[in-house]
Amino acid sequence: MGTVLAVPILCLFAASQSLAGTAEAEASLHRLKQLIGDRLLVMPDVAAYKWSHDRPIEDLEREAQILSGLATKAEQYGIPAEQAAAFFRAQFAAAKEIQQQLFDDWQAEGRGPFDAPPDLVSDLRPRLSALTDPILQELAATAPYWGSDQARRILTSPDPRWAEQPDVWSIAIGPITQ
Repeated sequence: MGTVLAVPILCLFAASQSLAGTAEAEASLHRLKQLIGDRLLVMPDVAAYKWSHDRPIEDLEREAQILSGLATKAEQYGIPAEQAAAFFRAQFAAAKEIQQQLFDDWQAEGRGPFDAPPDLVSDLRPRLSALTDPILQELAATAPYWGSDQARRILTSPDPRWAEQPDVWSIAIGPITQ
């Protein structure tokens, strides 16, 4: 009699654990979506600084610096360095797309430099750096779901702040949804 009851109880326990894991994964995917959107929101200020200081959009040296620092940090979170690098390369590509769109708009309207854009080194980079650990934490939590239907369902509907730029959003989430 005890064995007959044990099997259904074990099945119920396993099902509840699976549902809990799914709910946790869903919450982590939503947090990751928010963090990606937060990071992209910094890009108009980065573009304004670069525009006002005649700086190029692309800074491959800075990207290499960031990726180099990320390798160790990612592994501390249990994320393979190459997986983290692929994700952040996508963030760089999305960031450059935003900046290029703004540069094109400003060029077309004959815009001069901004009066006082936030400083790239003392304001904007620290804001971006502050997002790195939370992003890595959520990447670690969601890694088993990368490429899953669940990740695609949650992430492919753009963060509402980026709904008007679905191309940028697609670039940013590409490594997770493919």
